[in-house]
Amino acid sequence: MSTYSNFCRADLYIQPLCSGEWHKISDNTASVSVDGGEVALGVDYTFGRKHPILTDGKPSEINVTCRVLYTEANDEATELVRAVYERDCSERGLCVRWIPRGATAGNKQYTTVSGIVLKPVYPGGEAGEAALTGTEFSVTCTHVLTEDVV
Repeated sequence: MSTYSNFCRADLYIQPLCSGEWHKISDNTASVSVDGGEVALGVDYTFGRKHPILTDGKPSEINVTCRVLYTEANDEATELVRAVYERDCSERGLCVRWIPRGATAGNKQYTTVSGIVLKPVYPGGEAGEAALTGTEFSVTCTHVLTEDVV
């Protein structure tokens, strides 16, 4: 029997430099999206075959983008990610973990390997808007690990 779910109880965490403490950012994260990872495809045709010959290659990089509410607290997403982004080029590692059904034992969790923060979290906005100030950050990595929450 399938158990369906949505993201309303998701938990999200980041780990600056992919070491040390995981920081829970669920309280100021509005969305997470994943893009990339497509497997390279080789296609060729021959005179003697009706259909193409297909071969698969390696997957491309994966981009994880989080939309967060802008805050200035040192232990929340905006400042933690900004601090990583502003480091020197070989020190921009950030790991992102998201658990769609919440951090309960047995649920699936998805964790990036060390990724590079490509998009900063500097705020922007409109003078006439009543909406909370939001921003987003993107992390690009080679792959994502899938594990059960323990």
